Amino acid sequence: MSFVRLFSFLNKAKQRGKKLTFFFSLSLQQQKTQNSKCKFTGANLQGAYLMKGAFPYTDFSNANLSDTLADRAVLVESNFDGAVLARAVLTRSDLTGSSIKGADFTNALVDRAQQIALCRVADGTNPTTGADTRQSLGCGSRRRRLESTPSSAEGPQVSEADKEAFRATLPVYRK
Repeated sequence: MSFVRLFSFLNKAKQRGKKLTFFFSLSLQQQKTQNSKCKFTGANLQGAYLMKGAFPYTDFSNANLSDTLADRAVLVESNFDGAVLARAVLTRSDLTGSSIKGADFTNALVDRAQQIALCRVADGTNPTTGADTRQSLGCGSRRRRLESTPSSAEGPQVSEADKEAFRATLPVYRK
């Protein structure tokens, strides 16, 4: 099925309100010959297989991508504003430059390096699920991380009274 025919099928199915679950994979060779700016705005792509798909500059805003398998997909500079990616598998996927304002990544499987990059731009709350984007991605703050490290000078300090109480419990070997 050609890319244009598949896109036409998706638009017709969306207009009829059907749930879209299908296998969708494009090779990079096909993608270079086709227009890479696709719109899946508001589409229900729950459970879709997007493995090794090339979707640069694609608009997935307000789309339902829950339970999607997008392993090794190229999603460079795509728009995921308001999208639901709950339980999606995005391992080894490239989301460089993507907009994720208000996206929900609850229980999504994302590589650690990709998670750190996404946390730099994560912002907003998902309008559908109410999930905070940073929290659903597992982003933390630098201050909280430093405070939780026991050897950090910036973290909470032990008071002198607690130190003296601890020293009193130590056995004395020499006087």
